[in-house]
Amino acid sequence: MVGEGQGHHEREGTQAGALLGLTPRHIRRLLARVAQEGDHGLVHRGRGKPSN
Repeated sequence: MVGEGQGHHEREGTQAGALLGLTPRHIRRLLARVAQEGDHGLVHRGRGKPSN
């Protein structure tokens, strides 16, 4: 059936968020960034930039 696996991954994300203290929305944002940028998507955006 279409979409069956999607619910399973959603539950995994919810459980991961609970373990890490992150909201389900934050988990979705992180997963989307990793899908777009790979591992570099998790690196802090300010890394390598000069401070004020």
